[in-house]
Amino acid sequence: AARFVLGASQIEGLLPTIRSRCQGYRLDLPDTDVAQAWMAKQGLPEPAVALAASGGEPLTALDHARQGLDASTWVKVPKLVLTGQVGPLANWPVALVVATMQKLCLDLTLQSLGEAPRYFPAGCLPKGVPSARLIGWSTSLRKSMRQADHPLNALLQIENLVMQAQQALTGAVLPPT
Repeated sequence: AARFVLGASQIEGLLPTIRSRCQGYRLDLPDTDVAQAWMAKQGLPEPAVALAASGGEPLTALDHARQGLDASTWVKVPKLVLTGQVGPLANWPVALVVATMQKLCLDLTLQSLGEAPRYFPAGCLPKGVPSARLIGWSTSLRKSMRQADHPLNALLQIENLVMQAQQALTGAVLPPT
C-alpha cells in the first residue's frame, strides 16, 4: 500500500475533497530556545527578534532573511511607516509587506488593549493609536492581501500600503501623490 505525506501550513486552503481523504496531524512549533540556537547557527543575527517576527517559525524567519527582512530592519518598520518612508520595504515581495503590516496592526491593537505585542518589540511601537483606526486599517489590509500576488506595479502597491499605514497611525489624511 502506498502512502503520501501532505504538508500544509494552512489546511483550510486545501480543497475539501483532499482534506476529507487525509488524516490530520499537527506539528507543534519548536521550543523557543532550541529555535533561537538553530537560527544562530544559520547565521541569523538577533534570533529572538527574527523568531518573534516570524510568529515562532524558524524556517519562516530564515526565508524572511533571504528576502531581505532581517531583525534590524524589522524593529525599524513601525517608525518607517509612521513617517511614510518605504525604505527597505521596496525590495520585499508585496505579500511579505502586507503580512508585516498585518502583524504591526495586530500588535498595535494588542497594545491598545493593554496586552503585550506578539511580533514587534514593545519599545519600537508607537503609542496611543485609536482602536477604530486600527480596525479600519485591518479591513484594508485583508483586501490588500487578496491582491498581493497580482501583477500590478509592486512598488506602487508597497507605497500605497505604507501610506495607508501612516494614515492609520497618525490619523492624518494625506494628499494623493
